[in-house]
Amino acid sequence: MGAFVVAVITGSLLFSSNAPKYAHNVYFQAKMALLVLAAGNMMVFHLIGARDIVRWDATAATPIAAKTAGGISLLVWIAVVVCGRWIASHCTSPPPGISLADGLRSCVEATMRYPLLATMCGRAGFGGG
Repeated sequence: MGAFVVAVITGSLLFSSNAPKYAHNVYFQAKMALLVLAAGNMMVFHLIGARDIVRWDATAATPIAAKTAGGISLLVWIAVVVCGRWIASHCTSPPPGISLADGLRSCVEATMRYPLLATMCGRAGFGGG
């Protein structure tokens, strides 16, 4: 959770350097939506999934709650990085007609194109390769 707080602080400082352009960038908006999803995933995991963490060593398999939270976290954070990279290339003139939903969809689709990620998600039981 500490790393998330540091990311929010440093991200806020970066945002303040060019707020008017970032606020209207669809990939920035998608990144913010994904960060809210990441925060929600973290809170749900800490409130629900981590309750039984002491029993995890006694079981043969990793609990489904841990696998689910880990898979969601992996996908969301990679999509956050992809959106962050696209912010820079589309900051001055975003393509016309792109909505927040389009930005989110393109970030998530680009995330799923990574073969290693698809393989890892498939092994964890989340679909993919």
